[in-house]
Amino acid sequence: MTTPPARLAVAATLDTKGPAVRVVLDELRRRGCPALVVDTGTGAPRAVVPDIAARQVERIGLDALGAEPGTGRGRLAAMGAGLAALVDESRRAGSIGGLMAIGGGTGAGICSAALRRAPVGFPRMLVSTGVTDDVSALVGVGDVHLVQPVVDFHGGGELLEVVLRRAAAAMAAVVSLPYRPAGDRPQVGVTSFGVTEAAVERVVAGLEQRGFGVCVFHARGSGGRAMEAMVDQGALAAVVDLTTTELTDEVAGGARSAGPHRLEAALRAGIPCVLAPGALDVVNFGPPDSVPEALADRPTVRHSPTTTLVRARAADGEAVAEDIAAKVAAAAHPERVRVVVPARGFSALDAPGQPFHDPAADAAFTERLRRVLPGGVPVRVVDAHLADGAFAAALLAEFDAVARLAGLAPPTAGTPPTATTAATATTEGTKGSEAT
Repeated sequence: MTTPPARLAVAATLDTKGPAVRVVLDELRRRGCPALVVDTGTGAPRAVVPDIAARQVERIGLDALGAEPGTGRGRLAAMGAGLAALVDESRRAGSIGGLMAIGGGTGAGICSAALRRAPVGFPRMLVSTGVTDDVSALVGVGDVHLVQPVVDFHGGGELLEVVLRRAAAAMAAVVSLPYRPAGDRPQVGVTSFGVTEAAVERVVAGLEQRGFGVCVFHARGSGGRAMEAMVDQGALAAVVDLTTTELTDEVAGGARSAGPHRLEAALRAGIPCVLAPGALDVVNFGPPDSVPEALADRPTVRHSPTTTLVRARAADGEAVAEDIAAKVAAAAHPERVRVVVPARGFSALDAPGQPFHDPAADAAFTERLRRVLPGGVPVRVVDAHLADGAFAAALLAEFDAVARLAGLAPPTAGTPPTATTAATATTEGTKGSEAT
């Protein structure tokens, strides 16, 4: 049985995009999808009568900003803040099931805060001539559908109408499919990279065997930011931060940094957090000519035409260790934090015979971390490579320990597997010994 579509908020500057919104509303009506039209324009609306007038949106924004009425950019800022507050309140009240924003550069900018702030799983779409540019500042790292109308909104035409009707039809379908994470299972965030996939697969299998849901994030900058955002939204109950390569990019000037606040969300929230130096040996750049001259003497791998990997220096690893220690020191529940380090290599490239194999650089990170990490947070060093089954088993055992401390267990969970059982279940990899 199909669920009736939830009410869809349609936001646009109706003084300039009214005719486009009229087409969208016609298609939504044909599909039985109710709409809430929100005007964010600064002039008189055209072609459509809004359900919520621009002056009301602006007033909500001024209250949110604690500001007085203004003109120009100040008015646009108030409109954006008002729309974000309105969408947030309506979403929480259950009176809307999605947001469709329509606009050019200015209109998309007004809608950006509303698009960014809504949590993962809340349907959002931006129809804008600007979506072929870098729109990360507009939509953040959430699951926002982007539609390029190809032609300008001014002038209309058959092509624009087809694009708008298809976009409306897509949103009518999306809002009829409510987001429901798998059952009531707590969700665990896991970070991944191409050169850490073997370890990630084993850890994911172990977590699922324990009854947890898993969200895997590609640690390329946007992935790390997405995981941090989902922790802040309360969507993740724990984190296995296996691939922390974004920290290396931050200290070494790479292209895939997630910013200076990477790691902080889970530590601030006090949820179970297990850290590992997956791909910490890698600094990411674009094409070969984007690699700084100062790193030209480092081992390099051309991963793809647009991605060049450079081996991190020992000093980079030591700087990352200092960064981790400083952030762990501010953790709300440091007893729920564990660090697990593979002594025989941090990635597929950091193994005997591979171009990034550098045991001395890896050891520099480990020794610095041991010295500077706050007391009470153990560093468990496993005599294995990151890809080995023994490492996955050790990491899962530490996860079990912090999950128990936090009282975290999936509804159907039984007794967690022992380290030996987990290793057998997830791999036929090498057994390893440990140094503490």
